[in-house]
Formats: sequence, structure tokens, C-alpha cells
Amino acid sequence: MVIPSQSPRIHESAWVAPSADIIGDNNRCVVIGESVTIGAGTVIKENTRVGPNELWVGVPGRYVKTVQGNYDTHLQWAEKYVHLTQCYRGGLAAELLARKV
Repeated sequence: MVIPSQSPRIHESAWVAPSADIIGDNNRCVVIGESVTIGAGTVIKENTRVGPNELWVGVPGRYVKTVQGNYDTHLQWAEKYVHLTQCYRGGLAAELLARKV
């Protein structure tokens, strides 16, 4: 969800989880760089500049690490992330941990 005011600038190669919130306020716009990953439920506040290849999570959003790799690598991790979320929601967490998926 994007809170209206000044539009955030999000690079086309960034992956922002559908449940993430990006909040900008007039002249305090959010800028999300190339190949960035914003995790589920993350809140990115005004005046935040997210650099290239960074992973951000939490409320408020915090930098976790710089991810090495290209867009395909990020896509593979995003697909695994979605799969694991679906498994946890289905009650398969113990099985996944046992298999170390």
C-alpha cells in the first residue's frame, strides 16, 4: 500500500512485498533503488533512501544487509519466500524445518 502525498520513487527492478507500506509526506519522499527487496509487513517511512541491492524488513523498516546477485537471484529468493509463507500458513512448518528447506 502506498500512502498518497508525493509519490515514492521505486526502481523497476525492486521487489516490494504486497503487504509492505511505503509512506511519503510532501517533500519527504521515499526512494527505493535498483534490485532492492522490501519484506512483508515492512513500513518504509518518509525521507528513507534505500540503496541498491539492499534488503529491508521491520516496522519501521530497517536495513538488514546488501544482497549480492542479479534480478534472477532476487526472483528465486522471492519465490522461495512465498512458498515458505504458504507452507507455514498450511501448518507445514515442522516438516519444512525437518527437511531444512
